[in-house]
Amino acid sequence: MDILVVQQQNLGAPGAFGAALEAHGARLDIRNDQAGDALPLDSGGHDALLVLGGTMNALEDADYPYLGQSVSLIRDFHGRGKPVLGICLGAQLIARAFGGRVYVHDSPELGFVEIAPNGGASADPLLAALREPRPLMQWHYDSFDLPPAAELLATSAICRHQAFRMGETTHGLQFHFEVSRDLIESWLAALGDMPDDAIHNDFLDRIGGEIDRHIDGSLAFCRDIAARWTRL
Repeated sequence: MDILVVQQQNLGAPGAFGAALEAHGARLDIRNDQAGDALPLDSGGHDALLVLGGTMNALEDADYPYLGQSVSLIRDFHGRGKPVLGICLGAQLIARAFGGRVYVHDSPELGFVEIAPNGGASADPLLAALREPRPLMQWHYDSFDLPPAAELLATSAICRHQAFRMGETTHGLQFHFEVSRDLIESWLAALGDMPDDAIHNDFLDRIGGEIDRHIDGSLAFCRDIAARWTRL
């Protein structure tokens, strides 16, 4: 299977999820905006679409042309019944593609946050892996309203819209299930100066311990998602 991967920035790699997909026989066609790669015009030649995260807002098309192009690709893949999966910013772009509002959330989610299944998650072909609440990595300041006809699949205490499905094969996941220890540490190393406030200082104080406690469970969940998505 040929999967088109839309990567917004060098640090926004598919991580452990990409490796798990390849282990299931997928070929990843990674197009990286920061590397100057061009995106295809449509879904021809690819079986599925993976849209990764990034530090930009989902509405900054003027500065980041990939965003509007990603929205067009999401609609095209979805319209042809080909699986679409968005992570963090990718989930926000899926919401945008189908009429959901994207906005700055009133509180950021940083670090490992408990994500709980909601409603139809147990019957969902992808999120059935989320059988009970589990801590998964978060790093976002924005959120979104669900598009019309979307089904909410997972929530958190801080940010309600954590996972949703459109139709049968399009999923948006706000949390970073794709992370490895090395990927998170590369994000931390590239930070520069975070705001000197209680929220960010608390995050930097606790993230090392959270990685130690939760990364193995996160990686197991990631492998489960990869197996389910390749079957889908």
